Amino acid sequence: MSVLNADIPFGGIPVGTTDGSPWQGSLRRCRHDAGANLFRGDKVVHAGTAVAGGFTVTVSNTANGITDGSIVGIMVAPVVNRASAVTEHPGYSPNSGTNDVLVVTAPNLLILTQEDNDGDPIEFDEVGQASIDVTTTTGSTVTGIAAWELDSSTATSSSTGPVRVYAIYDRPDNIQADDSGAPGGGGATADNRPKWLCTWLVADQYLLTGADL
Repeated sequence: MSVLNADIPFGGIPVGTTDGSPWQGSLRRCRHDAGANLFRGDKVVHAGTAVAGGFTVTVSNTANGITDGSIVGIMVAPVVNRASAVTEHPGYSPNSGTNDVLVVTAPNLLILTQEDNDGDPIEFDEVGQASIDVTTTTGSTVTGIAAWELDSSTATSSSTGPVRVYAIYDRPDNIQADDSGAPGGGGATADNRPKWLCTWLVADQYLLTGADL
């Protein structure tokens, strides 16, 4: 079994923006609602409420994005709450409805994530496709890290998923699992989970198809 691109999901990690601006300037403190645990790297949507006199918007975990509402960002850390030990270690926000989290809300955010390679891997000619679904795997209460991945078999030019593949992540050990025999292809093997740079489909892009983006 290959050790490259091992199946170790981590959700999404902010690594930059499409225009080169620092994503760290887009951190926003939000209240986590009582829907489901939030792990570092989880995507969030607005929950439709606010606290602290309307100054702190509430966010919730989302399974996908289109059906659950427009994804507004990535949760990168819980705000430590001494009444909730897991916010400090391993570092996630339980679904108590009383914790705050830090969310990167930049609409041009680039995130690093991996595909699930379910036998139909993302190929080079699918980079820039309008949308890809994501898996709904729950994060780990042991590590505090999210566990969703790109659903590789759903790369399409239609607007049905929340994520667009921007580029393959450029590092030597990131072997692409190309089942078309393209140069550099690692083969359509389930133990090969390439990593990609992705962007969100923001609200005004939902009606566009791949050729329009």
